[in-house]
Amino acid sequence: YGLFAITLIVAEKALSVPGIQFFSPQTEVHVIEARAYGVIADDDHDDALALQTILDRLDGSGAVRIMLPAGQINFDKSVSIHRNNLTLAGQGRRKTSIVSSLRTPAGAVLTVEGAEGPQIGALSEWMSPDAKSFKLNQDAELRPGDYVLIKMPNDADFFRQIGSQTWQRPFPFLRQAIVKVTAIEQNRITFDMPTGIKFSALKTTVHRVQPVEGVILQ
Repeated sequence: YGLFAITLIVAEKALSVPGIQFFSPQTEVHVIEARAYGVIADDDHDDALALQTILDRLDGSGAVRIMLPAGQINFDKSVSIHRNNLTLAGQGRRKTSIVSSLRTPAGAVLTVEGAEGPQIGALSEWMSPDAKSFKLNQDAELRPGDYVLIKMPNDADFFRQIGSQTWQRPFPFLRQAIVKVTAIEQNRITFDMPTGIKFSALKTTVHRVQPVEGVILQ
């Protein structure tokens, strides 16, 4: 769904702003001029650190619009957005561009990342790859429209199944999926589409997802 990590991967190329919109815009917006905080176009110096500092220092959840200056902005590092209701705007079509010197797999130029929330339970029965529901081992306060992360640790049986003899690390989990809850009946949770993954009972944990919403590139 892209809610856990919406990623723009642009390596050794230019990202032109505006043009890409992910969610609906907000109305009351606090405007920040990025140039006043060190994002200087056309100076051949990295601007990612200055922009990341602006993002990390934002308070509250109100709508914010960060205005990038006209010209070429250079990213030597990835920039991550972790808050809701944020617009990153250029000065007009073909007037603002972001040029990345990142090389894959160094990372994405710009990521919008939510967070893994608290564990709300574990599967009380195994779940097939084509299943569209699971049963939790305890009550959970979920509502239709919520997103949950289902994940199961890597183990020896799994590595044997995929034929991996050299890479057998516990992290990152290779069996995980984010699903959208559509219905709840007692501890039976129904979701929108199959995960394509077989999950075992008790070993598989379920976590509430805290998505980032209202992010716009303009």
